Order: sequence, then C-alpha cells, then structure tokens
Amino acid sequence: SLRSFIDVPVGVMSGGIHQLAAFACVLAAGPHALLLDEPASELDATHSAQIYDCLSQIRDSLSFIIVSSHESRKFDFVNRHITMKDGLIVS
Repeated sequence: SLRSFIDVPVGVMSGGIHQLAAFACVLAAGPHALLLDEPASELDATHSAQIYDCLSQIRDSLSFIIVSSHESRKFDFVNRHITMKDGLIVS
C-alpha cells in the first residue's frame, strides 16, 4: 500500500513505488482523460494488475484512455487496440 510511503521522499522510492505514486497523483487530480506511457513499467505482476484493474474501473468516467505499452497482455479496458511492428501499424 502507498500509505506506508507517505513520509518517504520520492527521490528515495524504488522505481515501482515511484510509478504507483505518480499514478495515484494523476488520479487524485481528477483527470477527464489519460495518456499513459508504460504505466506498469518497473511494477511486479500484482501492482501491474492493480493499475490495469483501476483503469478498467474508471474508464467509463473518462473521455478517453490512451495507453502505450510493450506488454503483450490483453487490456480488458480498451475498446480499440492498435498494434505496431517495426514502426508500422499491423492491426
């Protein structure tokens, strides 16, 4: 839980905890849309799943969510999926 890091300076957080803290800050701002580049980078499988579960839960309250990722997993919160290979759109 991020609560245990409330008094920890961001500069000394691990990359994964820093990523979670940044995601939490973005959501706390009450965005209308999200543009995320590798939102689960440096996260373990459990925290990665939490990020994507959260996106699934909030997707209907946002205008749009755009995610760029190298992960090959299925993103169940998307309504459109575009794949690039070697710089070309293949689907």
